[in-house]
Amino acid sequence: MKVEKSVLMDYKILILSTVIVFMFTTLSLAYDLREYYPLSQGDSWTYSVIEGEESERRNLRIDGEEIVNGIKTVRIFSGEDEYNCIAFDSEGIKKYKEFDIEDNEYEIYNPPKLIFPNIEIGEVKEYSTNWIEYGMNGEKKEEGTETGQIKLESIENIEVPAGRFTDCLKFSIFSEEKDTAGNYEKGDCSVWLALGVGKVKEFCIDTEYEAETQKEDTSIEIVELVSAVVDGKRIGRQE
Repeated sequence: MKVEKSVLMDYKILILSTVIVFMFTTLSLAYDLREYYPLSQGDSWTYSVIEGEESERRNLRIDGEEIVNGIKTVRIFSGEDEYNCIAFDSEGIKKYKEFDIEDNEYEIYNPPKLIFPNIEIGEVKEYSTNWIEYGMNGEKKEEGTETGQIKLESIENIEVPAGRFTDCLKFSIFSEEKDTAGNYEKGDCSVWLALGVGKVKEFCIDTEYEAETQKEDTSIEIVELVSAVVDGKRIGRQE
């Protein structure tokens, strides 16, 4: 009997150890997007953007912080006229506010909009948020909703003007934004993020519908990284 009890105890320990290892392995499969979406002050990125027959350069930079609904966020400027307020939490990377300096208006997202989640390969995350657009004096100008699905499709190597990047996370993102006037925008995007660099490529098919004219337009946008400075490290050809 003593031998049987000993064997049974060893068997139980083995099963428990296997379960613990399995649980740890399962939990560790999710990618931490903080490693793929740098948010240090002074980081900057330059992209080539092609939309139809038009092309341009798009410059992003992290400059300053802002408290939004009690949460400390960082400002990511697109050019000089627009910036987004971004922060991490346990779910991933989220957008709290979008500010248009030229038009003197801003949008607040409630709950914050999920941009890239901590996620496993093949997993799908859904999000839903309400947004309100305000003028600079605080008056409400417009409101609406946005819903979406984010899937981590695969790990891929990719080459762009900034160079060749290995083991990038490839996301597919479907989104739909509606306002109270009946206008909507739909996006069908593939996005590649490189470890320690951020977004290196994006391919989007965007559809916009204007309720007043009942007109729907579709466009294709291709965004590729040309250069970047991340944590003081220069990437790609500097312009």
